[in-house]
Amino acid sequence: MDGAGEPDVGPFPDLARRARGAADRVTDLGATVHCSFGDCTVEEYLWQLTVARTFAAEALARAVGSSSAVDEELAAAVLVGLRPRAGLWRSVGILLPARVPVSTSARHRLLAVGGL
Repeated sequence: MDGAGEPDVGPFPDLARRARGAADRVTDLGATVHCSFGDCTVEEYLWQLTVARTFAAEALARAVGSSSAVDEELAAAVLVGLRPRAGLWRSVGILLPARVPVSTSARHRLLAVGGL
């Protein structure tokens, strides 16, 4: 806890602001990003980061017994980017096998596409 009784989250809020600032300055979504697994476009890389962070937020909430930060608005937006990529990402092991969603909510559909 910090001095005000709030959880000490270390450098993460600052790192998140910096990452968001870097993404906001992108002007060419078709530019090449050199990743450990090979090259991809900035757009593809940003979708990979967005989907990974969204699923990580869900997993963390489950692990600590907290409410999910993945609400309907976020889930619907992430589904837009994940749907056209899900088959490829699943074929190379990035996503688990898809499941049948437990409801028609965007959050449940997103988690099902991701195999969660």
